[in-house]
Amino acid sequence: MRIIIQPATVINAAIVFGLIFIAWGDVLLPKPLSTASHQTRTHLNQVLLKMSLQEKPPSNLQPQQPKPKPGQRYNPDDYFNRALKEAERQTKATQ
Repeated sequence: MRIIIQPATVINAAIVFGLIFIAWGDVLLPKPLSTASHQTRTHLNQVLLKMSLQEKPPSNLQPQQPKPKPGQRYNPDDYFNRALKEAERQTKATQ
C-alpha cells in the first residue's frame, strides 16, 4: 500500500502548525521554542499595527476635485482643463 501526500495537504498542515506555534507556542513548548514563539507573535503584532496605522496617499487615478468657493457653482470644464494642462505638463517633463 502506497501513501500519497498531496502538496495541498502539506501546505495546509504547515499553515495550521504555524498558527499554533504563533498562538500557543509560548504556553505549550519548552523554553527556547516558547521564547521564539513569543518574539514571533510580538513582531507580527508590531508589523500589522504599523501597516494599519500608515496613511495612504490619495490615488493618482482619481484626483481630488477642488471645492467651489462659497457662492460659486462647480464647473466640470474647469476641472477637465486643469487636468489636461497637468497631463500635458507631465508629458513635457518626461520627454
